[in-house]
Amino acid sequence: MSLAAGELWMLAAAVSFASYSALLKRRPAELGGVVFLFTTFVLGALTLLPAYGISLAVQGGFEPSASTVGPLVQVGVLSSAVAFFAWNKVITLIGAARAGAVHHLQPVCVALLSFALLGERPGVLGGVCVVLILGGVVLASARGR
Repeated sequence: MSLAAGELWMLAAAVSFASYSALLKRRPAELGGVVFLFTTFVLGALTLLPAYGISLAVQGGFEPSASTVGPLVQVGVLSSAVAFFAWNKVITLIGAARAGAVHHLQPVCVALLSFALLGERPGVLGGVCVVLILGGVVLASARGR
């Protein structure tokens, strides 16, 4: 079996996210959600700083404009800050194991949003995938496993 570099990066990301989710229950109670999230983001940014420096040295920077800064703000605010804040709250409320089952619903949500917002037509294969995902979540959530 051989793995490409991208597959290894994805494996590392999956292990990192799973570890993060499992370790959230050890978060100090006196550390509020927003403060914890900010601290996590600062530590993440510091961790990525050397890679950013290498990227700047090799590829150079980019010209700030609405078409470059807008997507970065969207990714930074909505896809990161709001999503992680919500994820942390869900894990606090229902635990990492149950939240993990819900995490698998993301492709279903993306499919529904692409239909609603982009007008994409769902195909038979997409329907089969939705049924399989929902079935897996129901089976994983069953109490008598």
